Amino acid sequence: MVVGVAKVIPSFDADGGNCVAYGDGWNVFAVSSDIVVRTTFQDSALPENQRNEVRSKQPARNERAIFDILMQRKHWHPNIILGFLHTLEFTFMERIHENLIQHVTQNAPISLCGLGDIISDVVNAISWLEQLSIHHGNVRPMNILLERNRNVKLCGFENVFSLGDFVRVTNPLYYIRSQDGDFEIAKAGSDQGAIGCCAYFIITGTEPKDRSHDTYPIPFFGPIIRKCWDGHYQSMGDLAKDLHKTLICDSLDVYRADEEALMSPATYDQRVAECRDFLSRNDIQDKISVLAKL
Repeated sequence: MVVGVAKVIPSFDADGGNCVAYGDGWNVFAVSSDIVVRTTFQDSALPENQRNEVRSKQPARNERAIFDILMQRKHWHPNIILGFLHTLEFTFMERIHENLIQHVTQNAPISLCGLGDIISDVVNAISWLEQLSIHHGNVRPMNILLERNRNVKLCGFENVFSLGDFVRVTNPLYYIRSQDGDFEIAKAGSDQGAIGCCAYFIITGTEPKDRSHDTYPIPFFGPIIRKCWDGHYQSMGDLAKDLHKTLICDSLDVYRADEEALMSPATYDQRVAECRDFLSRNDIQDKISVLAKL
């Protein structure tokens, strides 16, 4: 039985009361309490939407490409957002109700234990992507979602690309340019500077204006933040090991967490069925990609 499937119109007006997030050329709408749909479809009659639609096509293609990989069950990870299916216009994924900005704002100050849990989960997610030769390229508080048990779900795959490609990012605060004005070539560990910025934000509640801040007075995590900003780690695995030593815990899995933390196949299949029902209810005919059973 499908519960709470929302009826939306193809024009997807952000003022329709169903929008849960939006950005430059995209909107996210609630399908149910467990599912959201991200779309770049807008009213093309509006000039600003015509410009946004052109800008948003490549990021949307990037996101669909990464979900084609991550929707395969052998590539599931408990700290990466699950996609259910996508069409040329719509990407359906699990609904998480809080991002890192909201969490820090509502729960500051964050305990060192809480910080350790969040950063460990982010590092686990990035490490898993590195094993798939994928560079995230847009790690920032808005793209770090948290479940009610504080488990992290990494999202925001618009800038994703393969290791060895040139880094193409739109947020120089988290990814710095070289002296010649270019970003670096993506390699293992390329996201570490952004992770350091996220850790700084969790601790201080503010984003760093640059990387000149003295982080060593920050308990436990100051030296790690500085190492991240200086590009000290050769891979996310090296960062995870250093973080493990700092936390002095046995619960950190460097790459993939326990299978028991993943969504059950039966529940996943139910979510896919709800997404299909959503498309049917809204009379949306498009090519669908569902690779979860491969």
